[in-house]
Amino acid sequence: PEENDRTCNVDAYEVGCYEDCSERCADGCWWTTCKDSVQQTVVVLESFLNTYCIDLHRIYASGCSNGAMFVYELAHDSRTAKYLAGIAPQVGLPHYGYNKGPNKDYLPIHHIGFWGLDDATVPPIQGRSSGTGCEVECRTSESQGWFFTSSACVTAK
Repeated sequence: PEENDRTCNVDAYEVGCYEDCSERCADGCWWTTCKDSVQQTVVVLESFLNTYCIDLHRIYASGCSNGAMFVYELAHDSRTAKYLAGIAPQVGLPHYGYNKGPNKDYLPIHHIGFWGLDDATVPPIQGRSSGTGCEVECRTSESQGWFFTSSACVTAK
C-alpha cells in the first residue's frame, strides 16, 4: 500500500480526525493521532534507562488492540528496535499490507502474540478444524520476518 492508502471502509465506519492530523486524515480513516508516538516512547524509555538499573537485554513491549499494532511499529523503527528483546502483542496486528517486520539491523527481536479463537476482527493464522470450537489447526506462516505458529503446534492434546 501507498502512504495515503485507506485502512478502513469509509462506508462502514465513521471515524473522526484528531486536530494534530489536519489534512492528513481527509479520507476519514485515521483513528490515531498524528503525533510521533515512537519518539514519545523513546523519551520515556531513555528517562527510565537514565534513572534505573535496567537489564538492556530484557526490555519488552506489549500492547492490546491498537497498542498491539503499535508494538510492531516499535519493533520496526530503529529508534526503539535497538532496545527491544521482544514484543508481546495481544489481539492486534498491523493493518493488511502495513506489516514492515522487525528491524533487520537489531535481530533477534522475539515475538509471542495472543489472539482469541473466535476473533473475527484480527485473526492471525488460526482456524477451526471442526465445529466443536475446541480444536485448532496446526498452521505456520512467515510474514515480513515474523514467524507465526498456532497453539496446537506446540501443545499436547
